[in-house]
Amino acid sequence: MGICRYCGKPAGLFRSSHAECRAQHDHVAASIPDFFVKSLNSPLPAASFRDLTMQAAQTGHIRDDEFRALALRGLGSLVEAALANSVITEAEEGRIDEIRSAFGLQISELGETGRKLVKAEILRDLEAGRLPKRVTLSGPSPLNLERGEHIIWIFNNTTFSTIRSRTQWAGRSQGVSIRIMKGVYYRAGASRGEPIQTQYLSQEGQGDLVDCEPECLFLVASEEPQGASQEDHFRASLQRRDSDHARRSFSKTDDLHPR
Repeated sequence: MGICRYCGKPAGLFRSSHAECRAQHDHVAASIPDFFVKSLNSPLPAASFRDLTMQAAQTGHIRDDEFRALALRGLGSLVEAALANSVITEAEEGRIDEIRSAFGLQISELGETGRKLVKAEILRDLEAGRLPKRVTLSGPSPLNLERGEHIIWIFNNTTFSTIRSRTQWAGRSQGVSIRIMKGVYYRAGASRGEPIQTQYLSQEGQGDLVDCEPECLFLVASEEPQGASQEDHFRASLQRRDSDHARRSFSKTDDLHPR
């Protein structure tokens, strides 16, 4: 006699669940993420919403570990709904934080969706003229920030390039070789030609681009040169945006505006 994996009661010979229990479970599991999306504009307190969601999970025979996974997926759906127009209001941010806290979840658990949320909050702060302070470094920092400098965002896997110049000679002529005596020649009319200077985009390295405030950018290379200490390498890799050379520099990244 098999035991139903959902209700724990006998399910019949060679059976592991009741069809009714399985259908109820699947219905509730599919509904929970939708509950989170609807909670964005609901006046229901976050604690009450949590209690109602847990009651629904019990009727669907959803275990605790599965419930947490569904709640995390629901929180991600909630964030995506708030970011539907790429802008998040302070009210929406506050509601998301209430729901997150009520279920004991962390934004960092959402992966890319969580990063999109933080970026949207940073953009809103900048548009309002406020200095964002939403990014912190964990562990020892290789960056020696000056007084008043704050990290806004870190772009990983960035290609750093700068405009450089090269000179080529056009119209070069070797001239005419004239024999003066045996073994002695004189070359006349030789010319290096006219110098032509061109510019090109030179890739200088790859690493992490750290956008700071007030006006500095850092490029931290991802690999150390042979024989260099990590500290020396990080110091050598820093690029500030207060020079003409830096204003002619470019950084390519796949880390885009949240959409």
